[in-house]
Amino acid sequence: MIEFQVHGFEAATLRVSRLAEFKPDRLLTVLGSLVRSQTLRHFEQESGPAGKWAPLSPATIARKRGRQGQILSDTGRLRGSISAVVADHEVEVGTNVFYGKFHQHGTRKMKARPFLGLTDADRDEVERTVHAFMTSLIA
Repeated sequence: MIEFQVHGFEAATLRVSRLAEFKPDRLLTVLGSLVRSQTLRHFEQESGPAGKWAPLSPATIARKRGRQGQILSDTGRLRGSISAVVADHEVEVGTNVFYGKFHQHGTRKMKARPFLGLTDADRDEVERTVHAFMTSLIA
């Protein structure tokens, strides 16, 4: 007869049960909050997924009576509208401000200044967050 002992089986069972109780919306909420804060950082750094934003045109500076301020932050409405919404096992980070699309994609007369989307550093931070979240489930 062969005999053996298994040590740590209860701990392993607990870890597996934690995975079985995994709620994707919890992770999506964490990621939505992270990407929202990354997007707000894009406003602070005046850059986004495509790099540094184009400077304000002389006409825009003149319209603002010489005060330059931060790009895309004239009233703060666009920046303040950035939100994260979790639904149907996905998270969406964006704005409901109608002119956001013009800043994101540009127009015939205005250069694009993409504020939505992930930079390489943002992607790395998202990956680290997912890894930490999943590790915390089985630790």
